Amino acid sequence: MAIAGLKKILPLNYKNDPESAKKCLTALPNQGNLQAALVTAVDEKTAHALLANGELIILPWSSLSWAQPLLSDHRRGKKPEYASDVLKVGDIIRVYPKKNNVWMLSQIPSVEGAIVAVDPQTGAVLAMTGGVDFNNSHFNRAIQAHRQVGSSIKPFIYAAAISKGLTLATLENDAPIVIDDGSGKIWRPENDDHKFHGSVRLRESLVDSLNLASIRILQHIGLPYARKFLEKFGFDSERLPEGLSLALGTPDLSPIALVNSFSRLANGGFQVNTHLVHKITESHGKNSVSSKNNKIMPKQ
Repeated sequence: MAIAGLKKILPLNYKNDPESAKKCLTALPNQGNLQAALVTAVDEKTAHALLANGELIILPWSSLSWAQPLLSDHRRGKKPEYASDVLKVGDIIRVYPKKNNVWMLSQIPSVEGAIVAVDPQTGAVLAMTGGVDFNNSHFNRAIQAHRQVGSSIKPFIYAAAISKGLTLATLENDAPIVIDDGSGKIWRPENDDHKFHGSVRLRESLVDSLNLASIRILQHIGLPYARKFLEKFGFDSERLPEGLSLALGTPDLSPIALVNSFSRLANGGFQVNTHLVHKITESHGKNSVSSKNNKIMPKQ
């Protein structure tokens, strides 16, 4: 877990030159709540480390025991038995404090994500995280990133089906589908469990997120009707594929755009403006900004 190149300039025994050690740590800014620390001693089941502010901390075994080497996406190495299996003196690590001032070993994530929570009745953004740390990356994944929505689109497809006259008790066939796109390429979509479930009701198909039944539902109601229906929920028609893969969520949307669409499902179909600031009140009580003219335009 050492950062390449830093061990050459950090003294292994920080007591000989504590100011240089602290200076090097100060040059490593926090990543979210993760602070840089220099390992100063390693015991059988604990480790000691120095923070940039000069504080010496202890990492208990409960903080270290999780650190198995990652061999592949599906395999981990042997569980550590001693602290020395994880750390050695001179390592630069990342730590964060928990309750009761217990320090935990961590690492900077190699993958970043986003989350958006919105009040569907008002459109007010209650929480938003666009990545691990803004100082590390100014790219706000909650607003600027686009990814395929996957099965998140199925509630809208099923809502379109009910609008077309189907019911939750309508039976649909969850069986193999083979489609030739005309260019010699064969499309064989599958369910996540690689099984076929036969005749299923719409409610069961939605709960279990059955791909094959969902594709047949889209065939049943017609692609033009489904695309037009999705536009009512804020989906950009230019980003909607003109094919049955629509039922599997191949459109790419930003998280803020998708949550805006779900807000319309949650509040009975009313459009709301997603906004961060409700109002700004001046010292004399006059509102200079309100949510009516401050909104986030969802990027489809």
